[in-house]
Amino acid sequence: MNRIHDDAWQFPMPLMCTAFEPGTLDCTLAGMSEDDRGTIARAEALYYRGLPDDACRLAEPYLTSDDLSLRLSACLICAYANLSLNRSMAACRCLKYLEETGKDPRVTENPRARASYMLFAASACVLLHFPSPISRDEFNSYAALLPEGLRLFATYALAHRAYLEGDYGRCVGMAENALS
Repeated sequence: MNRIHDDAWQFPMPLMCTAFEPGTLDCTLAGMSEDDRGTIARAEALYYRGLPDDACRLAEPYLTSDDLSLRLSACLICAYANLSLNRSMAACRCLKYLEETGKDPRVTENPRARASYMLFAASACVLLHFPSPISRDEFNSYAALLPEGLRLFATYALAHRAYLEGDYGRCVGMAENALS
């Protein structure tokens, strides 16, 4: 593995990776850079605020970005935003971009990029009630490489999977652990 690539990796979903106090989202966004990562963070915020059209508008240009972190973010944001807008074909296209991104050598050879891809691929499948292409054990071996915000999102996705499997005690336990 090329160590320089690993050090240069920036995790996707910059807003999800940023800690801030409740009620300070606008201040947090104002403090973010005006570059591509700031645009993706604003797209995240628009999606979380229930504005999927606006989220798609900001994130769609990054679906084929050379920056894999931006591309992974756009795939997830646009997939869910398009589902919210009842655009299933567009959502499927975003998931196809996500799948293709996972085959990129820059993802397969970089453990942090691989962890990010695995999280997004597994969570997209779990939250859409599809079987996950990644086993729990395989993901668990990479999860520690993720920043706290993405690990909490992973916990949410895994708890949702446990719920779908009828393992309600595990689901509640995961949620309680995440909160503590």
